[in-house]
Amino acid sequence: MIMRFKEINYNNQSISIYDDLLDYHDRKHYFSSFLSGSFKFGGSDEYFYGIGNQFYSQYSLNESQVLNFLNNKNLKQLIDTHRLTDYSITYLRINATMPGETCRIHSDSTGVTLIYYVNLDWNLEHGGHLAIIDQNLLEINSVVTYVPGRIIVLPGTIPHQILTVSPLASRPRFSLAIQFG
Repeated sequence: MIMRFKEINYNNQSISIYDDLLDYHDRKHYFSSFLSGSFKFGGSDEYFYGIGNQFYSQYSLNESQVLNFLNNKNLKQLIDTHRLTDYSITYLRINATMPGETCRIHSDSTGVTLIYYVNLDWNLEHGGHLAIIDQNLLEINSVVTYVPGRIIVLPGTIPHQILTVSPLASRPRFSLAIQFG
């Protein structure tokens, strides 16, 4: 398996995008493991822009699920590359964005955020892509397409938003977000 890497420059900061870092067997295992519990709907980010409610769902993972994921040999290399071991995990959650849901523009405070796209299959027309928003909160700077298994590493201060999931999607859009601070 050959890992693909792409980088987006945002105000002299790097957003790193990794595809094919995890093989399908591992992705299937993580999908089952992460989604084996019940969801708590209506969670919100501590740091978000605007007013009103945050519309994603949130799920608390147990420590063994997270350690299993973070101990994957390819993911350990990524963690070393981005020096994430210099930080501690400050927050983690599974975002479950339902078809038709709207999400807020927000940032994840300081530190670094790792996002893992959990779904095993997803079509481009299903939406739910990650919009990177300019610092003035007026325009989309770039869009990171939701590709199953994709991993994104970005500075927590960068404003971003999960774009609306299309009603064409037959299931929620799941992502694992780990904030290091």
